[in-house]
Amino acid sequence: MKKKLKEFLVKNKKIAWTILIIIFLLLLVFGAKIILFLNLVLGNDILIKLHADQEWVSLTHGQETELSVEASVTTNPFCRATCSYTFEDISTSETIDNDTFTIRPGVPFRQAYTIAAPALGTGTTIYRFSLACASTKTIWCHTREEPTTRNTLVLVSYDLTEDEKQLKYDLQQELSALLQQLEELQGAYASFETILPIISTPLLSNISLLELNYSLTTLHTELLQLVPFWQEQDYYHFTDSLEGIRQSFSRAEQQLFDLNQTITKAIQDYNAQVETVDQIRFQLQSLASQVLNESMHEEVNATIMFFNEWASADSINSTLLTELSGRSSALYRALQRETLHQELVSDLTAEILCRQAQVCIPHPVLEQRVQQQDFTLAAACDYQAELGNTIKTINTSLAPAFQDQSYPNTTSFWNEVSLFVKNARQQVINEYIQYLPDGNNTNLILEILEQGPFQNLTLSSQYNYTPAFISDLSRQIPLRCELLNQTGAYDAIKPFNHTAITLPSPALFISGISFAEPEAQCCAFGKCTSCRTAESTPDPSLYPVIFLHGHAVSKETSAEYSLEGFNQLQQQLEAVGYLNAGAITAYTSRDVPEGAWGSIPAPLTVRASYYFDIFEDPENYIIVPAKSENIDTYAIRIKDMIATLQYKTGQPKVNIIAFSMGGLVARRYIQLFGTEQVATLVLIGTPNHGVSGEVATLCDVVGESRECQDLTANSTFLKKLNRGTIPNIPIYNIIGTGCMMDQGRGDGAVLEESAYLAGAQNFIVNGTCLSAVKPLHLELRDINKYPEVYEIIKEALNG
Repeated sequence: MKKKLKEFLVKNKKIAWTILIIIFLLLLVFGAKIILFLNLVLGNDILIKLHADQEWVSLTHGQETELSVEASVTTNPFCRATCSYTFEDISTSETIDNDTFTIRPGVPFRQAYTIAAPALGTGTTIYRFSLACASTKTIWCHTREEPTTRNTLVLVSYDLTEDEKQLKYDLQQELSALLQQLEELQGAYASFETILPIISTPLLSNISLLELNYSLTTLHTELLQLVPFWQEQDYYHFTDSLEGIRQSFSRAEQQLFDLNQTITKAIQDYNAQVETVDQIRFQLQSLASQVLNESMHEEVNATIMFFNEWASADSINSTLLTELSGRSSALYRALQRETLHQELVSDLTAEILCRQAQVCIPHPVLEQRVQQQDFTLAAACDYQAELGNTIKTINTSLAPAFQDQSYPNTTSFWNEVSLFVKNARQQVINEYIQYLPDGNNTNLILEILEQGPFQNLTLSSQYNYTPAFISDLSRQIPLRCELLNQTGAYDAIKPFNHTAITLPSPALFISGISFAEPEAQCCAFGKCTSCRTAESTPDPSLYPVIFLHGHAVSKETSAEYSLEGFNQLQQQLEAVGYLNAGAITAYTSRDVPEGAWGSIPAPLTVRASYYFDIFEDPENYIIVPAKSENIDTYAIRIKDMIATLQYKTGQPKVNIIAFSMGGLVARRYIQLFGTEQVATLVLIGTPNHGVSGEVATLCDVVGESRECQDLTANSTFLKKLNRGTIPNIPIYNIIGTGCMMDQGRGDGAVLEESAYLAGAQNFIVNGTCLSAVKPLHLELRDINKYPEVYEIIKEALNG
């Protein structure tokens, strides 16, 4: 047979070469298509690498920086990738740039943007460059045409310039002084308001009380209106507005000064009125307690009635007070005058008796009368009557001596005796007036005493005139006072409820205006809050979400492809406020300040891959795809990625959403390192008790053997993992079922009973396996087909 074929080829060389060429061309064409199709089935569709030259920038007002973004794709050499990009300001939800372009492997795409600091305030602006690329299907390019996405965040921290900081400091000092000044002005005004009802007099009718109140209210409003400008840190506009407020303060201070002067005068007048009332009450009480003559009694009674009627009013009637004061003072002065008159008459008589008859009766001296404050008419009358009785007694005792003198019983003689007594009285009066000291009653005594001349008189030496003088004095003793005792018959004098007041100290007044230190503002999706700092209280609603991929079907597939499985879920979560921050791996840099991402007022979602390892050499880091490790190794890598995410966000915990084998990696991480860094764990299609049957058999044919050893049911790894109690954190376990497998129902890769996890919240999702290439296991992440998966994840993240 071989010999015949050889003979045929020798004889028909031309035909043989033609056949060989045709076979080669068929292999070239269809063999390449077959290889490319297998490559697609195994996951090797399109790979994107995206890099921004800056992830964090610090600027001051007026500064700007250039941001450069570079992207490259890896795909089938016969494929062409169509990409769309968006550069957006996440803070305002504003798209700055977007476009589409075509890119081929080996030809990178570059784009540059100028980023400027906002004109006002301090805080952080968040930018994101997002790229989505998909291969275009052709006869030579087998592709699902599903987009692969990458994005990168750029944070721009902005602050004041040095000049603005100095201006801000100067304004802070002035504002502090102005607020203190406003509180003092308002406190003084409030104090005045408490006494205005008391001292309401015509004096206050012309003051600008309403104007001052308006000025202070306007000042308060103007300062309050400046608070937003202060918080916005628009200090130059703030300075312009402050000039008018300074003028308003000067005007209010002058108004307050004028008001203070007017009120001080009103208080003085009011206190004088209160003092007058006190004096009237004292006078009336003194008069009402005495025995008076009939005319004085009637006037006292009428004045008390007048006072009681006047004192019942709510306010002081100045006109009536003047009238009342005049009547009371006249009454009391009449009592003083009458009392002093009676007392001085008695004093003069006693003084004459002592000088002419050497009979000295004790009595107050002139200085005591000048300073006398007690004026009791009844006592004066009693004093006068007692003195008269004494003189009469002396006169009786001198009767024998009077007889012995045999005085002539002629009118001229007794006129001479009376004139002598009159001259003696006038002499004492003149001495009193001459030596009268200053005191309370000086003027009143001068009114009572009248200075007069002496009349010429020569007495005979043959007589002892003393008995005659005493006899004449006894005849001159006035009649006893006619007094009417009406004490207790008057109406009770009503109390006066007003007392003297003093200008009160300014009341404590709190303006309620605060020019607090403006807080840096961080915004996301158009919503702004104060930037979170390391001192901020942890907020579980802001814990980041980290997505962990599953087992790579092909050992030849790039590790980067494993990051693509959660694109759809990440985008859907952003619609409800979760910021898609792209992907993170063990080699993700920390080229941002610690906690920088944590200032963002939104939780972040990141895709993570544990299929990379990192080594450090003297000059650089070496990144090595490492898919051939066991799950324990992957768990340790997850620890590094969570630490990186915690460093960037400043958050103490993360939420983990893990698919397939990623759930085992997450569970092993928690088993090794505890739950301190994990808030919630969501498992999707995780083989918690391993894979078996055909899935286990085919696993290491196309996948990595170490992973497959750990994934196989009853493996040493799974025995260690499932030993002990479940972690004390919320665990949501999503189980797919509906596909018939060689050993039972499941999701096409994991049996239902193998996915079940005791102690977790287990959720069953029913579906179908469309093909061996796209089993339910992979489609569980398609939330359009299985929206219940998304709802379970939302419930888990909302706590």
